[in-house]
Amino acid sequence: MICRFVMIFAKHVLHERPLFPNQLIADAKAIGYRLLRLESLKFLEAAHSLYRSLGFHEIDPYSENSMEAYQPSEQLDRYYTITVFMEMEL
Repeated sequence: MICRFVMIFAKHVLHERPLFPNQLIADAKAIGYRLLRLESLKFLEAAHSLYRSLGFHEIDPYSENSMEAYQPSEQLDRYYTITVFMEMEL
């Protein structure tokens, strides 16, 4: 099973690591997911650093991404150029 994170909001707390993404990962694993995927706009470099620290790595764009249902197919290529796709095996 594949779990897809659509949005992750983590509040920065001084001198503490964010727990919210770690809890999402633990919950996904407990439910039985084996692969986590996310997509993030390229300019959100701090978020990408957080995702990498959690074990995510960059991958090629995947089908059934968050914009596929909302964008005409001719605009998806533009979306792919401004987006980073990542995944993590559990």
